[in-house]
Amino acid sequence: MIYIIVILILIVTNGYVAVRKLFDYIHMRGSKALGGEEILLPRSHSLYDATENFRKQDHEVWEIENDRLKLVAYFYPQEKVCNKTVVLTHGFGVDHNSLNIFGQLFYKLGFNVLMPDNRASGQSDGKYMTFGFFEKNDLNKWIKKLNKTIPDQEVLLFGASMGAATELQAVTTELPDNVVAIIEDSSYTSALEIIKIHAAKKVGQLANFVVPILSFYAKQRSGFDYKEVSGLEAIKQTELPIMFVVGGEDKVVPPYMGQKLYDSYTGSKELYENPQGIHIRSYNQNPEEYEQKINSFLKDYFKE
Repeated sequence: MIYIIVILILIVTNGYVAVRKLFDYIHMRGSKALGGEEILLPRSHSLYDATENFRKQDHEVWEIENDRLKLVAYFYPQEKVCNKTVVLTHGFGVDHNSLNIFGQLFYKLGFNVLMPDNRASGQSDGKYMTFGFFEKNDLNKWIKKLNKTIPDQEVLLFGASMGAATELQAVTTELPDNVVAIIEDSSYTSALEIIKIHAAKKVGQLANFVVPILSFYAKQRSGFDYKEVSGLEAIKQTELPIMFVVGGEDKVVPPYMGQKLYDSYTGSKELYENPQGIHIRSYNQNPEEYEQKINSFLKDYFKE
């Protein structure tokens, strides 16, 4: 009997260690568990110089504190006084620099640009990413920081991948009234679904068993479970105009997710699907069309 008890203890103990290590692998700062990569333009790309010039231009470094974490953002003001600002929210395992290509786009379109490093990313504190659960509160706080620092701004939210999912979660946090519209590029429908998809690539059908255990562990370790991070549920709580951007060849976030979000949303909405688009690459794959679609959406909600 004692041998059976020892074996059971070893199984439970080793199982707990395995779950903890898997949680760390998925959620840890810099994780590549979803397979996303930073957008790096070749020098020959038509947007390379504009993106580099944007990155190097004068900017301010802002800080806030949330959940006892110091969070950092980079603010690029227009040369002339401007009453509209875009907040760019980056994706999983990267930092704000991954969205420099979009920073230069919105700066060219006349927006001030605020680019936070998410918690557990870049210069911001934190050990674990939470797929938008706690990041949504950080985003809300950044908007309030913007409103206090530069009043009377009309705010656009633009997010990529996990950043897009964070935006959708943020609508559940009573966003300030000056948030005018949302653009989400390559958002997943829920943390549970996207983690299952990527887990299945590693362990096949075992993902259906492993991921619920991970979700339970996440609740004990970090205070949230994967079912609580659902864009499909979040969008029921807003009527803000939303533009959904979907890459038809996205291997990180399957394109059906963006289509599902679009189909489910009952507010003012627009869908741009690039049939050849890969993850968050529709802009650099087809700059002119992407910019035209963005402009067409924005003109209905922001003054020139």
